[in-house]
Amino acid sequence: MKKVLGIILILFCCLCFARPARAAEFFATASNYAPEINDYVQIDIFIDTQGEEINALETAVVFPENLLELADFSYGDSVINYWVEKPHQTDEHNKIFFSGITPGGFNENSAYLISLIFKTKNTGRSEITFSQNKTLKNNGFGTEVESVGKKLTFNIQTGLKGEDVENIYKNLDKIPPEDFEIFIYEDNNIVPDKKALIFDATDKGSGISHYEVLEEKIGRLFGWEFKIGRWTPATSPHVLQDQKMRSNIYVKAVDRAGNERIVSLMSVQTPKWYTNLNFWVIIITIIILLILSRRAYAKFSGKNKN
Repeated sequence: MKKVLGIILILFCCLCFARPARAAEFFATASNYAPEINDYVQIDIFIDTQGEEINALETAVVFPENLLELADFSYGDSVINYWVEKPHQTDEHNKIFFSGITPGGFNENSAYLISLIFKTKNTGRSEITFSQNKTLKNNGFGTEVESVGKKLTFNIQTGLKGEDVENIYKNLDKIPPEDFEIFIYEDNNIVPDKKALIFDATDKGSGISHYEVLEEKIGRLFGWEFKIGRWTPATSPHVLQDQKMRSNIYVKAVDRAGNERIVSLMSVQTPKWYTNLNFWVIIITIIILLILSRRAYAKFSGKNKN
């Protein structure tokens, strides 16, 4: 009897002091848990490492293709530093797969990974799930940590309200595109016998939406300065309108959230003397004064003769 009680006591102690098995957990949150048809919904993907320090992971986000349509994704602030496979829609169409590494590892209960933007197509109960989950411990051996995915559900309702996708991006990305450089090339392989503007910007938040170019000429008149030019949509390479390079050049990179970054290339040539408006105003004024003086002289001479 004492032996049986001893065994029971040992089992009880094991149950009391045993540490529960922990598994890294992928999970998601939604910007709207009751969207309507044609609404845009932002789904943020996170991982809870459950106290483990991990440095590599992969997963596939699965969504109902009959209810949701992938509009775009973003990962500018991701805890992942290097992507082995950047987030992309697989051939199965209803999966977004990604994998990456973070040298040095991380240990967080809600580490941000990526954001997905969906457009709702039909009414129904939408489920976001995870598959192909894999996480590796930051121990120098690549030991695999057990990982699971937590399901996210929300209901798509009737209605045609919709949200402006730019507003989604504005909530997602408040940082302008990164600084970039612009160059002028005169290369027949780019544009024959023409000077062309080359540029390329990067935006880690929502991505580059479009570019605009301004070729600005500056006029001066007796201390007054006025500018001539307007912003026009552009792509690189952009053929310059002012091939004589007498304009200041500005390139504006605009991301999908509407944030802007403007870089400039100031005029590389000094304007010629004959382009100075002050010079021509003075010349014209002198000519007018000479004409008026001559007429006045002729009139005065005529009166004296009479």
